[in-house]
Amino acid sequence: MSKASGSEDEPLVPDDFDDDFYKELCDKIPEATKALRQKDTPNNADNVQRLLICGSRYKSDLRLEKERSQELRKEIESLEERLENAAKVTKMDMATIEELRGIIEGAWKQKDAAQIREQSAQDEVLSLREKLDESEQMVAHLNEKRLAMSKRDDGKERERLKAEIADLNKRLQLQRTYATELDHTIERIGG
Repeated sequence: MSKASGSEDEPLVPDDFDDDFYKELCDKIPEATKALRQKDTPNNADNVQRLLICGSRYKSDLRLEKERSQELRKEIESLEERLENAAKVTKMDMATIEELRGIIEGAWKQKDAAQIREQSAQDEVLSLREKLDESEQMVAHLNEKRLAMSKRDDGKERERLKAEIADLNKRLQLQRTYATELDHTIERIGG
């Protein structure tokens, strides 16, 4: 805890504060707003309340987004492994292709739903949907042409899929970086 407000020896909010510090601070807000209202500064008291409410909401939203991001990362890793195994097979049957398409569609729909909560990530979601559409068209094309494709063509398609997976991994890393930056911003706001 701070020895004095604005003390140079000890900051008002530690760089690495935990939930106990945050809860203790939240417990002091009613007393602080009461004191501000008694000093004829109700606007300041309202602003303190607003900051607390906003900080709590951001903290809750961030926690949910981190959990969802972790779930999606695990699901994407699982999907990448399945795609790698599928690429080793020279002839994929229709049932396997439909199953993979359904799994990929489901994963992206879930990712889209999680990303809609973040306004700044909406452009990225649209881009990912376009990639998914391209992947579906490619799968449909493979269904039509799978009997006529040579081993050389199969190798090229696998390389393209690997490149697409690498691109999606980069985008996921950017989302993680954004979530980390948002976390730091929320910590500063919460402070």
